Amino acid sequence: MRLKLISMLAISAFAFNAAAEEGFKISGDFASSVFVNSGKDQNPNVPNSSGSIGSATNRENSGDFSVDMAEINVEKTMGDSSVVLGIGYGRIFDYINSTIDGLTGKPKSTLNLTNAYFQHKFGDTGLSFKLGKFEADGYNHETYNYMDNMNYTRSYAFSYMGPFYFTGLEANYMINEMFNVGAVVANTAVSSTDTDSNKTKVAGVKVNAKLMEGLTARVSYLRGEEGALTAPTWLTSLSDTTRLNGTIAYSLDNMYDFAFNYADFTVKPSGGTSAKINSMSLYAGAKMEMFGGGLRYEMVNDKDGFLGSTDNKIKVLTVSAWYNIDQNASLKAEFASSKADAQMFKKDDGAASDSMSAYGLGFLYRF
Repeated sequence: MRLKLISMLAISAFAFNAAAEEGFKISGDFASSVFVNSGKDQNPNVPNSSGSIGSATNRENSGDFSVDMAEINVEKTMGDSSVVLGIGYGRIFDYINSTIDGLTGKPKSTLNLTNAYFQHKFGDTGLSFKLGKFEADGYNHETYNYMDNMNYTRSYAFSYMGPFYFTGLEANYMINEMFNVGAVVANTAVSSTDTDSNKTKVAGVKVNAKLMEGLTARVSYLRGEEGALTAPTWLTSLSDTTRLNGTIAYSLDNMYDFAFNYADFTVKPSGGTSAKINSMSLYAGAKMEMFGGGLRYEMVNDKDGFLGSTDNKIKVLTVSAWYNIDQNASLKAEFASSKADAQMFKKDDGAASDSMSAYGLGFLYRF
């Protein structure tokens, strides 16, 4: 709490002086939406969720309006170094930064510390590092930022397998124009803890490769001890965790985008047996000056009951279309259809169901 208060005051001071001093940059993002569902989903990034994680962050009623994200970042550049401080408000940060009663309760929507880090580049050597709290860039195909995703809602891979943010130290090295590698040591990656009160740590590496013009590949691996959280249920005790994520992406003429993403999350509680969930997703998108569209098809294999039912397979088709109002603002419409082996969804009358659909409209703005 003290860290957040200090950071918010610092950001206010930075923003006040930014117009008068050189080296300051202010940026921000805003996203708001309304979604109508045929029931309730386990995915915490689908509105009106009823899942153990999702109940903390989603609207209680289908058709409710939501401020999903409002974030502002201030960056001060000093030669090859910079300091970035950011605060955010909205449903996505209530999920990622939930600290009231873990991820199962219903935290109040409050300001969250989203970025607070120092970074430095060592000239033209290709080496750089970050220290503080920052987004887990390159460890997941999707991101918390709505503008940077093809679809408005996010996959199970993002929601359940993370990571979202790190509070720690990350180093990156650009080997050449083809390869970039990175390594991180940080606090728990399951949620964005600003301190290390539960004495947990994760460490990981990532490799990015530009295989040819338009074709890229990325793989990341994270391992550590996490837990002592109030939720989710598979992290209520100290556990060994392993995250593997890999993506192959192809961009054609800067207009058509295709990607395949594989994510795997394994948890082994102290004295217990391992549990695993994995996801495979296909992405396809097209973008023009004013219009665009995107498709995501995700297949989730929940063998060990992360989402409540063992040997459960889930398939989700998400289709999005957007209209660019100008270079900073856009409207995005979306339809999603989910089907599972188990009756993991809930209809509005409370009856269990193996399927669900949702459609909605979102507004996005970036400056």
